[in-house]
Amino acid sequence: MSLPTIDASKLTKTLTTTPKELLDPKTLNFGKNFTDHMLCIKFTEENGWEAPEIKPYGPLQIDPAAFVLNYSVETFEGMKAYKASDGTINLFRPTKNMERLATSSQRIMLPEFDQEQFLQCIKELVKTDERFIPDQHGYSLYI
Repeated sequence: MSLPTIDASKLTKTLTTTPKELLDPKTLNFGKNFTDHMLCIKFTEENGWEAPEIKPYGPLQIDPAAFVLNYSVETFEGMKAYKASDGTINLFRPTKNMERLATSSQRIMLPEFDQEQFLQCIKELVKTDERFIPDQHGYSLYI
């Protein structure tokens, strides 16, 4: 029996009740300024990938025995969202990001995921926090 994979149709969203003030893009510092929300998708060996959730940005709850803390088993893939001159929101090469993340995850034996479903969840997160994507040329939202 295979475990459930990520299913974007089960995505739930809880919006913040305390939206952050938008900053001038020139004053933003990488790793210090964050949007209002985050995407969380829990995986367990018993249940596989659970329902994705967009919720207010905040601390993560993590077991002290988590592999990432004890053995540094983790992977990371960043992505940028930017506004085109016509105001549309674009992601910079999202399928390449998904491919790299899947490859990295496979190499270190992290659970497999459906790339398209995960990308749909990320797109919904970007829509939720689109007000944080700067209008100015040369600036983007790092996801």
